[in-house]
Amino acid sequence: CCNDRHAQNIFIDKSANIRLIDNDQMLAGNQKGGLGGGACTPSSLFLPSTMESYRVRGSPSMLGVLDYRCHMPPNQTDIPLPDKVNACVRKLIAMDVSSIQNVYGIEVYRAAVGLKQRADDLVMHGFTEALERSLANEKDK
Repeated sequence: CCNDRHAQNIFIDKSANIRLIDNDQMLAGNQKGGLGGGACTPSSLFLPSTMESYRVRGSPSMLGVLDYRCHMPPNQTDIPLPDKVNACVRKLIAMDVSSIQNVYGIEVYRAAVGLKQRADDLVMHGFTEALERSLANEKDK
């Protein structure tokens, strides 16, 4: 989950290497010492239909090409998770919410529930459907 993946936190060098900074809100600010109190809902320049992706619509910049769908092969409907991400997600789904809180230092119960739900959705439904489900929860608020 990420609530702070906007253009000022993404650096792209001349070789097209991407560097991400300001990762303190990766769990919506719900880590130990964080100020957040919300569930885990993404907002990223890389993810369509999120607040940050809406900000670049109609922009004269090239930021719109960061949408992951622009880089998928034709006829591919979902993206496979990288091996390390897949291993992490599978570790999360094997844990209960209290264990997730303890292991990762997440004080806000609702944030840990959201993280577990996103992990479950990724494994059961794939990336695209997990994204849609997380955004549907936000729209229901």
